[in-house]
Amino acid sequence: MDFVDGHEGLPPTDAVRFELGGTRGRVTLRPSGTEPKLKAYAEVVSEVDGDIAASRARGSALLSELMAAVAVVVRG
Repeated sequence: MDFVDGHEGLPPTDAVRFELGGTRGRVTLRPSGTEPKLKAYAEVVSEVDGDIAASRARGSALLSELMAAVAVVVRG
């Protein structure tokens, strides 16, 4: 999704969002407004099966994998 024209009431901006199939996550990328760098915002959704600590650990592991993949793609 490209935010160049805005989205759901948000103003237009230089950002793109990638929805990830299967992992129930997404990554939004945008350039910094003040520095020559790219900012990445990532989130994943993990089911809670009664053991909150284990669910958080799974979510953290998924998020780490996701950010590692983003770094590989961005760095080329």
